[in-house]
Amino acid sequence: MSYIKPELVAKAKEMDLLTYLKNYEPGQLVKLSGGEYCTKEHDSLKISNGKWCWWSRGIGGRSALDYLIKVQNIPFLEAVEIILGQAAVRPPVLMPQKEKRERGELIIPKMVASPTTAYWYLTEQRMIDWKIVMDCFRKKLIKETENHEVAFIGYDENGVIRCINLRATDDSDFKKTVYGSDRQFAFRLVTEKILFFIYTRQRLTYFLTLPY
Repeated sequence: MSYIKPELVAKAKEMDLLTYLKNYEPGQLVKLSGGEYCTKEHDSLKISNGKWCWWSRGIGGRSALDYLIKVQNIPFLEAVEIILGQAAVRPPVLMPQKEKRERGELIIPKMVASPTTAYWYLTEQRMIDWKIVMDCFRKKLIKETENHEVAFIGYDENGVIRCINLRATDDSDFKKTVYGSDRQFAFRLVTEKILFFIYTRQRLTYFLTLPY
């Protein structure tokens, strides 16, 4: 099929990823805590609240169509045909989504001018290369609060701060997502060396791939 009517494309876009996987690829779903899932193939691809995000690649979306195209690399027309074909053979049982709550205004903690404690923690305790840490400070992706916590900062496409995660620099297990944060804009850094440097609710993780 070289052409699909716009109304059929719109119909395919209506199916969210959780509904698609639950109905047609249940073996790919791995349930995490609460209403959060990941896929068996990609454990960094998280699904919750009607959206999905592949954290290690910095991409995401809502629909199953987005997933088939961006993650499975299936051409657009073929992906639409797969969804419509599955639904025609066996209509999907829709998965209930959590009611979306209004997000409050992001409260930005006070920061110190000289983040020496955060620098020491990241380079000496977490053993992250000092050049990476300094690059993050320079780009204002990492700061230090007046309580000497490391603040991992995420921005939207307009450069507006949308998410802040805090991590203690002492021996405590303190971790906190600042009130009003939108986790789809969580801290991540991609450098010219294809370095993915991501803060999650559980831990700070980083993945390094050398240039081709």
